[in-house]
Amino acid sequence: MSATTPTDDSSTHALGSRTSAPTSDSSVPAPPQPLEEFFVSDIAPTADQPGRSFSLETFAQDIASRSQSYGETLEAAEAVPNEERSEPDRLFLQSHQDLCRILEEKLIIAENATIAGHMPCKADAQIDYLLWMTRAVYLWSSLNLEKTRAALRTNVDHRQRIEAVVEWIGHEIFCTLRELEQELPRPDEADEYENVGPEHDTTAIGVIVPWPELTDEQHDMRRETGRVDLALDDHDRDHRMRCTICMDEYSSDDLPLRLNACAHIIGQACLSVWLNGTEVQANTCPYCRTRLCDRRERRPKPMAPEREQKIQKLVSFLGKLGKTFGKVQGIVRWSFGGDEEEVRRYGREMLVKVNSSCEQWGIGLRVATQYVAT
Repeated sequence: MSATTPTDDSSTHALGSRTSAPTSDSSVPAPPQPLEEFFVSDIAPTADQPGRSFSLETFAQDIASRSQSYGETLEAAEAVPNEERSEPDRLFLQSHQDLCRILEEKLIIAENATIAGHMPCKADAQIDYLLWMTRAVYLWSSLNLEKTRAALRTNVDHRQRIEAVVEWIGHEIFCTLRELEQELPRPDEADEYENVGPEHDTTAIGVIVPWPELTDEQHDMRRETGRVDLALDDHDRDHRMRCTICMDEYSSDDLPLRLNACAHIIGQACLSVWLNGTEVQANTCPYCRTRLCDRRERRPKPMAPEREQKIQKLVSFLGKLGKTFGKVQGIVRWSFGGDEEEVRRYGREMLVKVNSSCEQWGIGLRVATQYVAT
C-alpha cells in the first residue's frame, strides 16, 4: 500500500481506499475549525532530508489561505513546470510530498509492529498511523471536518484499525488488573505487624529455675503418678518436663524461667521470642494465658519495597493505558465526530468486555466507567 496524492474527484491515501476530495468547488473554503492540540503539536523531520522539518500547522495555514481546494491547488501546481512554479506553489508541493512520505513511513511501522511487536508497541504504532491518517484526510479535505468525517466513516480499514487498538488496550488492561490483584493485599489476608519500642526483659517476668530444683519437681511429678520408670511420652505437654513453646526438654545448659504471674515454667529463649512477638496474646502465658505484662505497642508492617514498587508500576501502566485510550477517543471523535454516541460506544464495549473477563477469571478488580469516560 502506498500514499498517493488526491485527484480531482478523489484522494487515494495510504490505506489504498478512496475518499472524496472537494476539487470541483472553486469557492473559498470555509474557515477551518479550531485544530485540536493533537493535530498541531507534531513536527516530524522528513525521511530524505532530516535537517528539514515538516510543520502540520504551517501547512494547514497555507491551505486555509488559498481560494482553491486542496485538490485544485495540487493539480494546478503540478501542471506548471518546476522552473516556472511560484514559491508558494513550490512550498505547497514540498509539504504535500512530505505528508505523503511521512504517512507511508507510519504505515510501514504500524504494519511491522502488528506482525512482530508486543501490545504497547502495536497500539502506539497503530495510533500514530491513525493519527496521521486523520490529519492527512483533514488536510486533503481542505480543513473541512464534515468532508473529513464523511471520508473516514466509509473507510473500512481505518475503522478496523481503531477497533484492533481498542481490543489490544482492553486485553492489556485485563492482564494488568489480574497481575495487580495478585500483588495487592487481599481483604481476607491478615495484616502483618511489627513491634515498636524496647523489647521486654524476661528477668522481670520470672526467675530462673535451678537445675536441682527442676529435676526434683520432675521426679515428684513421676512419683505422684506412680509411673516413675515410664518415658516422657505421658508428660510431653507438662510445663515441668519440657518447654511449652518449642517442646524441647530442659537442660542444665539452658535453664528455664518460672513465671511470676502463674508459676508455669517456660524456656528462656522461647519466652523472649514470645513476649516480643507480634501475636495479639504475646503478653500472656503461652500455657494458661495468664497476663504477664503490658502488650508491646505495634503497628502495621510496611509493605516490602519490591512489592510496593511493582504495585506502583502496574498502577502507572494502567494510567498510561487510560491515556492511550484517550488518544483513540480523540481519533474517533475526529474521524466520526458529531455523534458522541460513536465515541462512547468504544469505551462501553471495552469496559464490559474487560469486566466480564475479570468476573470470569475470579478477579475482584473492575474498570470504573470514569476510566474510559463513557
